[in-house]
Amino acid sequence: AIIHEGVGHSVSSPLSKPEGENEKVLLPSVDTDPEKIRFACRKCRFILFGEDDTTTHIKSNHSFSRRKSGSNTDAKKCSSVFLSSGLDWMGDMSAFEGRLDCPKCGSKVGQWNWGGTQCSCGSWITPAIYFPMSKVDLKRPIQIDRTSTEDAAVMHQSVLNKTFPKES
Repeated sequence: AIIHEGVGHSVSSPLSKPEGENEKVLLPSVDTDPEKIRFACRKCRFILFGEDDTTTHIKSNHSFSRRKSGSNTDAKKCSSVFLSSGLDWMGDMSAFEGRLDCPKCGSKVGQWNWGGTQCSCGSWITPAIYFPMSKVDLKRPIQIDRTSTEDAAVMHQSVLNKTFPKES
């Protein structure tokens, strides 16, 4: 069995090796800074990449008279996230184009095309390493208001003191 570890996840996948001969393969660790946006596989919630790995583009930068068939009716909205470069977990990307599978569950999460692709907003992105938002979940940073957290802790303690008074 191969044990995959990374970002707090471990996965075992059976191989033709005899039991007891385990081989460890470490998956790349994505920046787990709770202050940054991360993107996870929609199927298994494995963190695939962070906001620092993404690239931006100018919406509708290129004037195409015709959009890709089957594109969103809201043509100005981007429906995919594009990366600035490939990541270690993506493996061999020497082919001109290909699919990107989640390293944990194996489901298709994105694709690449070195010749580029048209975004749903109309811009042409080259090279294109992209993940449709229908395949990934956006994990936003948790916003904690320290003042209200401290107030809640004080209130919780006062409730505990009333409910369970200290014996003298």
